[in-house]
Amino acid sequence: MDEKFKNKKQFRHAAEIPLHVIIITLNLAILVFIGWLIFILPQDPELIQFLSTFFDVPKESIDASLDNGECVLIILLIIVFIRIVGGYLKYIGNTSSFEVKLSQTQMPQVSKICNQYSHRCGLKYEPYVYFYTHKKSGIPGSDEGIISPYIIRLDANQAKSYFEYESFWPGLEFLIAREIGHIYLGHSSVLLYFACCFARKIPFIGALQYRAMCYSADRVAAELVGENALQGLGMSLVKPKNTTYLNVEELFIGDQKTDSGLQKVAIIYNNLTSLEPVPALRIYALKNNTQGKLFSVFINDD
Repeated sequence: MDEKFKNKKQFRHAAEIPLHVIIITLNLAILVFIGWLIFILPQDPELIQFLSTFFDVPKESIDASLDNGECVLIILLIIVFIRIVGGYLKYIGNTSSFEVKLSQTQMPQVSKICNQYSHRCGLKYEPYVYFYTHKKSGIPGSDEGIISPYIIRLDANQAKSYFEYESFWPGLEFLIAREIGHIYLGHSSVLLYFACCFARKIPFIGALQYRAMCYSADRVAAELVGENALQGLGMSLVKPKNTTYLNVEELFIGDQKTDSGLQKVAIIYNNLTSLEPVPALRIYALKNNTQGKLFSVFINDD
């Protein structure tokens, strides 16, 4: 491991750990509430008495209704649990079974970069790199490399562009470095995934956590890639051939400037709900070596 990577705190967004704590706490609260709803509430004699009086029905009927409701809730909880675990296993299975795994004989350049960056970060295991050509898995975070510590997924069509235009190789390097960054910072931990699985569905909260993690991973990638980091980030956000005509350092910055009221509202909403920071804020943060804005929606916001 390089000396620079012994301290993970230097790369983390300031809001990342607090957001982890908040979301894990909310997740536990949701589980406790479900447990209370299923196992304790139906046994509360005061509740049964209140419902019996309010609806003017015998206590026996209330008891039977609560028992039936308890069974329904348990069944729903089992279905949700199976859906979460099954979705996770299906993601791993689909990736391992249907996607192209890179190796020393399959695109050795990519394997070499992955090996080099993994060792620099001190990862215990070098992750497998897969190219996917089908639609995204639909599991939040799975296509950004933050669901499994052993798998990195890259878009084959996007990677193809980098191979066709060798001068744009920094874009692919940055993509790989960013996924390595997620693994290095523990974003791909199975424990973290399940510890946040319910609370991440809460509007804005889960997206906020993902944006903070993306900013952190970008900083790790910048350290791994070096002087071509900003160029690589810009190239990773668009098809490489398009960057021939663009100023990468100012890429997307103009998209945040508008006089239209409706467009401003749309930008605000999109920037607050997007799982990843919008490109303009992402490039601005890396270019100026700042934490990255989670709530600000325009470049000149403070």
